[in-house]
Amino acid sequence: MKFFEEYIMTPFAKGINAYEAAKVAIGRDYKALKKRYKNKNLLKETILDGQYTNEDAVRAYLFSEAGQELGISEADQNALIAAVVENNDLLAFAQDLSKITKTESGYANIYKDWEGGNIDLDLNIVSQTQQRKEFLAEFLNNKEQIFSAENMKVIKQLHGEDFTDALSNVLTRMETGVNRKQGKDKEFNSAMNWLNQSVANIMAVNVRSAILQQLSIVNFMNFTHNNPIAMAKAMGNTGQFTEDFIKLWNSSFLTDRRGGQKIELNTADIADSQPGNWFLRTNKKLLELGFKPTQWGDSFAISFGGATWYRNRINQLVNQGVDPTQAEKQTMIEFQEIAEETQQSSRPDRISRQQASDIGRLILAFANTPLQYARLTKKATLDLINGRGDWRTNASKILYYGAAQNIIFSGLQSALFSLLLSDNEDDEKDEKKLGFFANTIFDGFLRGMGYNGAVVAALKNLGQEYYSQQKRKAEGKRVSDPALRLIQKGLTISPPVSKKIGDVIEAQRFENWRQYKEDPFYQYFAKANYISGLTNVPLDRAFKKAENLRAISIEQNDAWQNIFLALGWSPYQLDVEKNVQKGDRDLGKRKKSKLKRKVIKRKNPINKIKTKDFGILDEITFEGDEVLDPIDPPPIKKIETKDLGKGIMGRANNDGTIEVDKNLSPTQKKKVIAHEQQHQRDMKSGKLNYDDDFVYWEGSKYPRVGGKIEYNNKKYIEGHPKLPWEEAANKVERQVS
Repeated sequence: MKFFEEYIMTPFAKGINAYEAAKVAIGRDYKALKKRYKNKNLLKETILDGQYTNEDAVRAYLFSEAGQELGISEADQNALIAAVVENNDLLAFAQDLSKITKTESGYANIYKDWEGGNIDLDLNIVSQTQQRKEFLAEFLNNKEQIFSAENMKVIKQLHGEDFTDALSNVLTRMETGVNRKQGKDKEFNSAMNWLNQSVANIMAVNVRSAILQQLSIVNFMNFTHNNPIAMAKAMGNTGQFTEDFIKLWNSSFLTDRRGGQKIELNTADIADSQPGNWFLRTNKKLLELGFKPTQWGDSFAISFGGATWYRNRINQLVNQGVDPTQAEKQTMIEFQEIAEETQQSSRPDRISRQQASDIGRLILAFANTPLQYARLTKKATLDLINGRGDWRTNASKILYYGAAQNIIFSGLQSALFSLLLSDNEDDEKDEKKLGFFANTIFDGFLRGMGYNGAVVAALKNLGQEYYSQQKRKAEGKRVSDPALRLIQKGLTISPPVSKKIGDVIEAQRFENWRQYKEDPFYQYFAKANYISGLTNVPLDRAFKKAENLRAISIEQNDAWQNIFLALGWSPYQLDVEKNVQKGDRDLGKRKKSKLKRKVIKRKNPINKIKTKDFGILDEITFEGDEVLDPIDPPPIKKIETKDLGKGIMGRANNDGTIEVDKNLSPTQKKKVIAHEQQHQRDMKSGKLNYDDDFVYWEGSKYPRVGGKIEYNNKKYIEGHPKLPWEEAANKVERQVS
């Protein structure tokens, strides 16, 4: 292993470090060049009857100066060159552009259909082919000698064809820097790009992802030179720590990582693509901008966690007698390798043959981290068994990357912390959260195994959904969109495809579920989902952000809920009741009457109570074995429709009257009356009563303090769904269609 580290991996790492520095430099130089010349409009001007632009003329001039054949008519070639030579501004720009390429020929190697390209693409070719080959010369030379045709035959005899094929595959990708080979036809490549963009859509303006990236800060901790105590000491030197943090943040490695979507394999493909029309180019730009929060979060975690490692490693090398300048260079390369190994990476040597394949794009999307951690755990296990390296570091890697990191990440992603922070006593909902958490952990573990694990995970999810649907049907409960849900669960084998189906399912839910279909916001949200699923325009992400802002405005929220809503967790995950944002229900002022409890027990409970007295409430359905005697209905004396003020939808008075806000729709009025009628039913039975100072529920009293009701040592506004008497009323309300 040491041999391959010395002659393959280290030369490759050094070459990549120099290559990325040159790549960032050429980008910065070109940006400065454009800023200096300010000739954007000049380059866009058309010439030769609109067939070409001045930008094409500059490129043709530089290709010709490099001695390359343009493949166009001699007349057009001479005219394009003349357009540059006869224009001092274009000529000066072309000469300076040639200088920043730092190539012997003075410009990029010409390529097929160059007329459809631009200067940006030409400079990318300079970096990707000409400069890459130059900086990886040592690696390429060693590769050709070590893995010669004769040696590959021996390797094939010893390890088999599959191993040899995978080895050849990764060596080729390390040489070219290309993970995905383009398909034979344009249509296939377009379809793959469309699916890749659905991955980027999920990551668009994903603040939660940026927060979760911070878990990787601990990736740089070890039990040698950067142990917890050494880290604390390095952080204590705030001046040096800040300087190292800024240096790492601005390094060519992290600059290129932020700029090229190098974190995730599918999004890296998008960055490398060259869309052919304005819509696809605009959408690519939108997705790249949307990915910025995750990129910044990734760079912050690497810089913050790596700053102490970087300083402590330099000090260690200097103490060993290494020259300080050389120590800094060596440390920067080692720092880069640790980041590539422990963070998400699309670098060819960190990507398996399965991931690099076209089918891998479909099946192993979002599996970069599980796959890398599986390989890291395997390597640490083998090192521990064979006595390589520090045993404490190897053991900690096995524990952290093999289990702990997955558990912590899944717990935070699924908002498991809400079980501790929330006072919600809904056991069924808590069980669902715990189940989702456990399922996420298991899925991550399985997907870290590659194709086979992904297939098992998809079959497991499909089986769970089928069982859940059958169970709900057996209980007499409605199952919405059963076929679509089964299809989506089956297609979880491919996250990009599953995302498309998920967009449709969510849109259908917003259009058909009664808690959403009366709300114009969710009707537009549904349309956004359809648009997102079809075009990959991340319009649904904008609505998700708006939904969180709406949820933050709910007065009943706790402070911690609003904080996590702002950070990107969903209202459902945080137990935020979205349906209360339209307004609250209130218990009215006390009337002088003493209500007695009257409950009738029935073996065969009545399922429906119908009333036609008010022409609004047609039918109420409720559950349980305690029901109101149908001969003695709730004593509704009068329903008044009036303006109840901002935030109040209805009010139940204990004199038997109900007040309903006049601004409600007919459907909303039905629900509010059902809700308030349940309050009166509870008051008639003796379970509920109130006065100006207290609310009485099932023999206990809860004080009114400052316009709120104190329950379980917390203060809630009137109508809050966590108040127990509201839970009963909400249950009835949900049965009204």
